[in-house]
Amino acid sequence: MALLAGGHVLLEGVPGTAKTTLCRTFSSVLGLHFERIQFTPDLLPSDVTGTQVLDRA
Repeated sequence: MALLAGGHVLLEGVPGTAKTTLCRTFSSVLGLHFERIQFTPDLLPSDVTGTQVLDRA
């Protein structure tokens, strides 16, 4: 569904079930962009969405 809508997908599961391999292969076959984010306790929302910085120069 996300593929048709141009959205994002979140896969959850126990380690070692080939989630990353599945996504990398799927995106490679379809010529799509793949990016992985490792969620850690110190991860901030801005680490995922990015930020805007005002340059006063």
